[in-house]
Amino acid sequence: MISITCTNCDSVLTIDDAFAGGVCRCQFCGTIQTVPSKKEQAALKVKASKSLYQKEKVPPRSEASGTGLEHLGGGISGSGLAENATALADQSNDPAATAPVPSAPLIRPTSPPQGARLSVVLITAAVVVVTGIAVAILLSRMTDRGQARQTNPNAVALSGPNFCGIPVTGSSVIYIIDRGNSINEFFDTVKAATYKSLKQLGPDRKFQVILWDNDAGSSEFPPGAMRNATAGAVEDCQRSFQDVTAGGSSHLAGPLREALARKPQYIVIATAKSQLEDDDTDALRSSVGSGTHLCFVQIGPTLPQIFEDLAKSTAGQARHLAPEELREVSK
Repeated sequence: MISITCTNCDSVLTIDDAFAGGVCRCQFCGTIQTVPSKKEQAALKVKASKSLYQKEKVPPRSEASGTGLEHLGGGISGSGLAENATALADQSNDPAATAPVPSAPLIRPTSPPQGARLSVVLITAAVVVVTGIAVAILLSRMTDRGQARQTNPNAVALSGPNFCGIPVTGSSVIYIIDRGNSINEFFDTVKAATYKSLKQLGPDRKFQVILWDNDAGSSEFPPGAMRNATAGAVEDCQRSFQDVTAGGSSHLAGPLREALARKPQYIVIATAKSQLEDDDTDALRSSVGSGTHLCFVQIGPTLPQIFEDLAKSTAGQARHLAPEELREVSK
């Protein structure tokens, strides 16, 4: 502990060593005091010890002063203890002095440098931003996975044959697949979805796959008629269309008339066209009343209204698939 004397009221103040070299406030009069540093304290102690304990020449004892109390009194008087005792006695008699005095804080802890505070703020902000980005990415992936699970609910729920989630449970099915420019990017995926559906039919059902006319000649399997969907027939179909590509301007009217002439229970039409030519539209409308269920799979931005109307009127189904959904159902 450090003891100093107030420069204003001469009160003795006791301060903790931690405040050496700082300042404090006198708890009696409020005056700001300078607390000596450790070096200064050491110098003061040396000086005080020299002044207090300097040997005085003691006069010879006389018979009148044989007790030696005179020298003890003189030592007390010279040391200043008598004055401090008098001051304490005066303060004990003063009501104001005996009243509790609120103590003022001594040396307040030094605030961290401004640069350090700024670094802490920047680090905290960076942690918050990185955490927010990580949470956003996690939520986005969870949402995408949830959407992927909901992409094709029919494919999960259906136990029988289907094409891209549309049931094809009749005894015979003809697939009419577009092969024009509009479906070029998705043509191989549509073929994969078709082969997947053929394998689900089983040998008791008949099938045929016809490609839309794009001025490149007729392309169908099996040629001219339907065939039971045995494992060998499905493999032959895959080999037949293995090197076929999409491109050019495609037309639905001719292949649709050929398919209707064979009287299948289901006709499945897959395309990426959002607008049909008049001949194709007329051929579709003429198919109403044939007894064949018309089903449509539209790949792209919109599902043409005529597909919805014809599917409803022939007890079929129409479905719009985004490209990522098509890839999912073709697996």
